[in-house]
Amino acid sequence: MSQEDSLKRIDLLIRALSQSKQSAIAGMSPEDISSLRSGIDADDRTRVIDLLEDLAVLLRDDPGNKGKIRTDINKIMNGFGHIKPISDAINSVKAGFLS
Repeated sequence: MSQEDSLKRIDLLIRALSQSKQSAIAGMSPEDISSLRSGIDADDRTRVIDLLEDLAVLLRDDPGNKGKIRTDINKIMNGFGHIKPISDAINSVKAGFLS
């Protein structure tokens, strides 16, 4: 998967978590949106959004900083890696930026 596709996946996750209503998002299946929202408590959504935004900014601004990318990935995976859409997006980042 390309680096641009990885960034798009992260942006889709941020958009899905940011919306207060469960509406359709182009590029994400309803099942992915549902599992994402049900897997993250309402209290944790802001934290996940912040972590994903930090990772997206890092990938856009400093894609060569592999150490910081790994650190951000580990923070996300430690708390939310069990949620399939998040783990899929992180795996695409690993493939696109860390290989």
